[in-house]
Formats: sequence, C-alpha cells, structure tokens
Amino acid sequence: MSWFGPFNGADTARDGDRKPTALVAFSGVKPGDTIGICACARKVSPEEMEPAIRMLEREGYYVALGKNLYGSCDQYSGTDQERAEDRQKCMDDPSVRAVISA
Repeated sequence: MSWFGPFNGADTARDGDRKPTALVAFSGVKPGDTIGICACARKVSPEEMEPAIRMLEREGYYVALGKNLYGSCDQYSGTDQERAEDRQKCMDDPSVRAVISA
C-alpha cells in the first residue's frame, strides 16, 4: 500500500515522473496530528523530501523530521545505530500518530 494516492495517471513504478497529488486516508490520523518522517535506508536530500513535506502540511498535518533524515554514511542516511534510533524515537514519541519511512 502506498502512502500517497493517485500519481497523475502513472501506474507503474518505472515512471520516473510520479508526483504525489493526494493522500490515502491514514486510519486514526487526522489533520492536526503529527506525522514523523525518518530515513531507514538510503540517504535523501531536502529537495527530494520537500514535495511530500509540503503536501502533508497542506493537508493539515504537522511533520516531525528524524534527526538523521538528511544524514549521510556511504549510501545510507546514517549509521545503522543512527537510523535505528531515529525510527525508534518516532515510534516512541506519543505525539507522532504515523511514521513514514523516506
């Protein structure tokens, strides 16, 4: 299941120009809630994440970014320990109602 809804008519993962246009409803999550974003694997850039962050905020959600979201350790967003700590912190934070892995 994708976190994002319709992708401008794109129906395959090979389409490199997919842009999120709407959110799929999160069960139990409503505008005003906080959604955490952490990178559990490869590193990401602010430019890659900005469209998704803006969309979530436009839909009325607060966004909490993991400490190492934009980190770098080889091709990863941080060391194994840093990535695990970010994910666990998001999951343990009672104010975070949903977690998205970048």
